[in-house]
Amino acid sequence: MLVDFGSSFKFDELIAVSDTTPEYLAPEMLTFLFNIQKKKDDRAEMAKKLYSICKPWSFDVWSLATVIVEILTGYPVWMQLKCKMRTASGAPKVGSGIFGNKNRELSKILDLQTKFMKNMKLNLKKYDCYNMTKQDELLDLLS
Repeated sequence: MLVDFGSSFKFDELIAVSDTTPEYLAPEMLTFLFNIQKKKDDRAEMAKKLYSICKPWSFDVWSLATVIVEILTGYPVWMQLKCKMRTASGAPKVGSGIFGNKNRELSKILDLQTKFMKNMKLNLKKYDCYNMTKQDELLDLLS
């Protein structure tokens, strides 16, 4: 198993968290990091707010689902540069990762995550290379 520990953090130490691989971070964490970048508010106060709405395991569940989407589709979530890939039908496609964008802007990643989740089943079908989108249990897990 391959694991990226660059984005790992202790839940009770949010003050020290960074956005090394932001495409795998939960929307709540991206919002937290974006607010810190833009507002320069007190990290400790913002961390308290995040603690009140999230559980320690919720970030891990999001990251796991992101990895499952990546495995299911064979399409990376993080690539920001244009690259050659194939769609579910095998057609070549030049694009970027599912949540990838130029300069890895947190607000754009958050927007892409939100759009993907709003229409998840349709978006998964677009790239599903294993014909797994017919599996209701898998879609329930990802939801």
